[in-house]
Amino acid sequence: MGYNIKKQSQTYLPIPNNVELNFTGKDGYIHRLMTEEVKDKDVYGIDSDTLLNWIYHNFNSVFVLNKELSLEEYKKLIK
Repeated sequence: MGYNIKKQSQTYLPIPNNVELNFTGKDGYIHRLMTEEVKDKDVYGIDSDTLLNWIYHNFNSVFVLNKELSLEEYKKLIK
C-alpha cells in the first residue's frame, strides 16, 4: 500500500495494521509510515509537525472508532 491514498476526493494515510494496533502501538505505526510509506511529506503539502499529528490522530481514530481520519477531516478537527 502506498501513501497519499485518495478515496472519494479525500486524502488518507495507510491504515494501522493488526500488529501496530495490538502490539507495537503508535510507535510502530509512526515508524512504518515515516520510514517506509510516507517518506516525502511534500506529497501531502503539509509540514512535518502537521503530518506527525495527523498520524497520531489517525491511529487513535482507527484504534478507538475503527474509522480512518482523512487529511481534510483532520484539518477541520484542529481548527
